[in-house]
Amino acid sequence: MELNINSLSYQFYNYLSEKNFDVIQDDIIDKYKLKTLIDTKNKGLISLIFQYGIIVNNTEIIESIKPYLSMKRDFLHLIVYNKQDTINCIDIFKKNINLELFLQKDIEFLIENELYFILPCLEGMFIKLDIEGSDIYNSKLKKFTLQNTMKYITIFSKKINSKIFKIFNDVISNNYDYIIDAGNILYSQKGQIGSHSIEDLKTVIDTYPNSLIIICKKHLEDKKIVDIIKGKLYYATPKNIDDDVFIILAYLKNQVNIITNDNFKDHTIDDDYLRYHINDILIKYTNNNGKFTFKPICKYTECIQVIDDCVYIPSSKNGFIEIVI
Repeated sequence: MELNINSLSYQFYNYLSEKNFDVIQDDIIDKYKLKTLIDTKNKGLISLIFQYGIIVNNTEIIESIKPYLSMKRDFLHLIVYNKQDTINCIDIFKKNINLELFLQKDIEFLIENELYFILPCLEGMFIKLDIEGSDIYNSKLKKFTLQNTMKYITIFSKKINSKIFKIFNDVISNNYDYIIDAGNILYSQKGQIGSHSIEDLKTVIDTYPNSLIIICKKHLEDKKIVDIIKGKLYYATPKNIDDDVFIILAYLKNQVNIITNDNFKDHTIDDDYLRYHINDILIKYTNNNGKFTFKPICKYTECIQVIDDCVYIPSSKNGFIEIVI
């Protein structure tokens, strides 16, 4: 019997929505046979059959379809179905869920279904919930360092030629406590460079003396700027290469704080995890006619954290949400 997969899937979906479970069993499962339906290897149809098996608690269907599951939602529902076997559920989660594709709604699903034991698998992820949190947990929270830095160094080093990277690599091999985004400072008053800009840069350098200064080569045409950075550790970035690349590479090398109001949200960072992590260590400032106010360095990382028997999930509204596991 030839199957029209699209038509059959549409029919199955409608029956499922209308809770016509007897019709599904008679007109689809019994008529076409479970093995034949599974052998189509159609992801959508397999997902519908699995949903049906879960709803009617048909162990035969669930066990038969399990090896063919591929969709995130189905694995999550499988975990709900097996939630009493926590060790097996954690194994299912780790083997089948791609955390890069995990979303806020997926965390909400875990919480709604009381799958709290899965939450520790999400530690270090930068996902926030739209639930009012609290600041009272802040003293407990940890500061995370970025992992797999060599992977990112390889990615960003390819944005500049090997000769430039070698020269820059010699510079960032030095010890420095901060990175100063000189261009961001120079343009911080009304987006224009003037005599005030040089004093602004000097103020920041004096405030953070042991810093690596990343500055565009064109700014070194001004002798006053040259005098300010003389004797300091700096790198003059070549024309036609985004300064952000060098700032990020310098951060990856030493993982120190960056003095800038740039959020690095443009094309320079293609990786959300890296962007959020860098944003976590920025020292932002207010420049009021040359009077700088620097915001305090955040003492913890705004990501999902596991401490003792609790999971802390950041809130987009305020603070963190504490969930006991």
